Amino acid sequence: MFSVVIPTYNREETLRLTLQSVLAQRTAVPYEVIVVDNNSTDGTREVVAAFARGATVDVRYVFEPVQGSSAARNAGIAAARGEVIAFLDDDVIAAPEWLSALAHAYAKLPDAWCIGGRVTLQLPRVLPPWLVPLDGLVASYLSQQDLGNGIVRIEYPKGLISANLSVRREALERVGGFSRQLGRFGARLLSGEDIELCHRIQRAGGAVYYCGAASVGHLVSQSRLTKGFLRRRAYWQGRTEAASSQRRRMALQAAKDAAKAAALYATGDRWRAFRHDLGAWKAVGYVVGRLRNGTVP
Repeated sequence: MFSVVIPTYNREETLRLTLQSVLAQRTAVPYEVIVVDNNSTDGTREVVAAFARGATVDVRYVFEPVQGSSAARNAGIAAARGEVIAFLDDDVIAAPEWLSALAHAYAKLPDAWCIGGRVTLQLPRVLPPWLVPLDGLVASYLSQQDLGNGIVRIEYPKGLISANLSVRREALERVGGFSRQLGRFGARLLSGEDIELCHRIQRAGGAVYYCGAASVGHLVSQSRLTKGFLRRRAYWQGRTEAASSQRRRMALQAAKDAAKAAALYATGDRWRAFRHDLGAWKAVGYVVGRLRNGTVP
């Protein structure tokens, strides 16, 4: 059996769409759905109750008072009964064959401890001109994960994101769950808890795979298509890399990117300027993180 775990915080509208897609899976694979409410103040509980009443599979509500994405996912792990636990974000739409594709991949890959899938971006029709064309850097900050249609083995130090990530229960029992030192917490956009879990699996001898057929679409809100959000996301990416002890020479890089961005803004090349702008914010985040950790960047 699969356990689908969806951590959520104040997103009742997109949660409805996520649940609709999960409960509409075209599959013979038995599964349950666990929604972990991480202190929501909206109608999340009522939304889950309404879906549970009409569902043909078990839909359960779990309340997790400790704030943070890692705490919420770990609560889902504790409540899950399946041999494989599949994590989805509360703003994704699972393709109808998503679960079947995961089950097929696990059957085909007996050495797989962890399998993640494709995450495509479902964007508003009109994008700001400084975002077009949407490149890999910005797309990654919006949680895109696309390595193609096939199966790809993910080797250390690479990993996969938790927007669409599944792990065998026995693997979690061996290496533990998500680190509460990492992960989002309110306005703190620290991430990397998913990559860090992949690293522990890889170091323990388990295989991590990407399966392109296990696809979800990420609903990108207009609020994330702003320079303010993306700068914050870049800054916290730097903080994440500092927390993960990924050593970089970032102090000099911050100055270089800031100078390059200023020069390009002056010429009117807003697209290239903003990419260097993000590079500077990421570098600043890294430097701040290393200083807070008591190390010199």
